[in-house]
Amino acid sequence: EKYNLKQEKNIYDTKIGLITELIFFAEALNESEECFNLILKSRTIEEALISLNKYHKVKVEIDNYKEKFQEQAEDYPQSNLFILEIHTPSKIKSYLSNLVSQKHPHKNIIILQKIENEMTISARRSDGKQNMDQLLKESLKELQGNGGGHLPAAGGSVIMKDFPKFKERLIKIAKDM
Repeated sequence: EKYNLKQEKNIYDTKIGLITELIFFAEALNESEECFNLILKSRTIEEALISLNKYHKVKVEIDNYKEKFQEQAEDYPQSNLFILEIHTPSKIKSYLSNLVSQKHPHKNIIILQKIENEMTISARRSDGKQNMDQLLKESLKELQGNGGGHLPAAGGSVIMKDFPKFKERLIKIAKDM
């Protein structure tokens, strides 16, 4: 009541939820400190939303990848697997993999992003029928990389020279799980 906010089913449909999302987008651009300074200078939630609007470009980028996911991703039906490599300086693969996994809960979703000499990996499976932690660890065995996480979500990285072998293993192990 104090801030004149309505309670919504989805927190991200509220002004506070939008600010939270914009903070994440600022982090994706390595601009957390600047973002928090903008929030601290704002006198109202509306003013904060206007100040943070520059981070909306990250949402546009995420929405674009999400919208074009099925046409851009490699589909491996026998492995119940989608693999998408994104090309952006923004750190969005984890957030994007969560969104895509919600849309495709019965598929293994792998989002890849090359950073320097490594391919970074975000793995998701919303229905919990395959263990993403196990999938990444097995796929990375004896390669120069690391990974881990939980049943529905895991992350990791592999050096570029080992990436083709990792990808080959990933497809086979996902099929055999």
